[in-house]
Amino acid sequence: MRNILSAHLHDIYIRKKEKGIEGQISYLEIGNVNIGDKSYFFSEKKSVRGCKIARKNDLLVSRVRPTRGAIIQVNEEYLYVSSAFCVIENILMADRYLYYYLIHNSDFYRYLGENCTGTMYPTISEDIILDYKISIFPLNEQKRIAAKLDKIIPKIDRVKELLERIPQIIKRFRQSVLTAAVTGKLTEKWRAEYPVVERAGELLERIKKERERKYQEECEKAKNAGRRKPPKPHSFLIGAPIDIDIGDAWISTWLGNLIYDFRYGTSKKSDKNNKGMPVVRIPNILAKYIDFKDLKYLNNNNVNENNKISMGDILIVRSNGSKDLVGKNSIVQQLDTEIAFASYLIRIRPSIVESEYIYILLNTPFIKGQFFSNAKSSSGINNINTEELSKTVVYLPPLKEQREIVRQVDKLFSFADKLEGHYKKEKEKIDKLPQSVLAKAFRGELVPQEPNDEPASVLHARIKEEREKQQAAKPYKKRNSSKRCQAH
Repeated sequence: MRNILSAHLHDIYIRKKEKGIEGQISYLEIGNVNIGDKSYFFSEKKSVRGCKIARKNDLLVSRVRPTRGAIIQVNEEYLYVSSAFCVIENILMADRYLYYYLIHNSDFYRYLGENCTGTMYPTISEDIILDYKISIFPLNEQKRIAAKLDKIIPKIDRVKELLERIPQIIKRFRQSVLTAAVTGKLTEKWRAEYPVVERAGELLERIKKERERKYQEECEKAKNAGRRKPPKPHSFLIGAPIDIDIGDAWISTWLGNLIYDFRYGTSKKSDKNNKGMPVVRIPNILAKYIDFKDLKYLNNNNVNENNKISMGDILIVRSNGSKDLVGKNSIVQQLDTEIAFASYLIRIRPSIVESEYIYILLNTPFIKGQFFSNAKSSSGINNINTEELSKTVVYLPPLKEQREIVRQVDKLFSFADKLEGHYKKEKEKIDKLPQSVLAKAFRGELVPQEPNDEPASVLHARIKEEREKQQAAKPYKKRNSSKRCQAH
């Protein structure tokens, strides 16, 4: 039978109450603790009244949300810490044994959550923390466990650190693909193999004629229906805004020249309980194609045609408190019913040009940079308007090459998606590994047991004796046991 005891923390560790001095550095607040990697940092803030002193190897447990349960071990000879920490001093247990016992202990965190008090800032008392029970292994086994974990946990942390670089690498890869796509580099070899059928300049002229034809068609429809003429599309701008060196098949132009119209969405209120026309909102602009889940609905189906979407349209976020969301966009891929779009979105309807190519353009760093430089902020809300969008400078390749660009980008992005999927699976495994290793350690399965180890019961008796000596040398004020919080 294994020689393992269980004991409350207050029986084998000491709760330190050493008072600190106001106005000193280095001072540690609970907000200076990184819950994830158990590290901490110091700000320029000086210690405050009621602070404590913690010394090297003391264990700090945060008692207050949002860092409640964060655990760190002090590396400095001494430092001043917030009274929101419970400071625990080791007596005769192995160094870092308690640290490893608690850092990924789901039972401990559940215990804290179940026994905290308060609503605004839920807090756990020091008495409750120290009433938690842990297993006591023989001292030499504790040392073997801590030494083994000192080797394993840093390796896991290193793997985590390497894994965390992958999302940024994938993001840079996608950005480089998009940049290569709209600057002609992605299809450089393709152009050498396939002759140009229609140059971009000729395509642009065809787009101009198509925009005029469509406008006249809509005017005729409005006349026959007894409605006013629709507003004219944005003026067609002549010339090239910048010179580009991609041969004579490509040209630079303005986004407004490639779009039949820019429209703002409906400002009518929508709700999930309404029975009218569904409305696409900012939360539906998630990826390349619009996500039609979680739609809200208008009170009725009476919606202006200018506030509806059609296949091939692109919706762009025009207004949001987050600058990163402004300019985010999605394509309308398919529709089973009539759908409106909300006022914080702009609908653009490409003319002849491939919608997927416009989507690629809108998501390049070059175009996003123009969005951000033109975005205006009012009362913390960032905005772009149709006029600014129409004057965004873009690169236009021939129509056939646009389709090849879309094909190659989709292929490369599919590769990136697979990499991202592998990363998420591996990250999930690695995130669970520390808890798994620690659980194994404190089941007594990580290191060998030695029959000659001093029994845990002897260690427990020596700790009790040492505590009594320390209390005799430095008596504490007697606690009122009636006020002490009891664990459930």
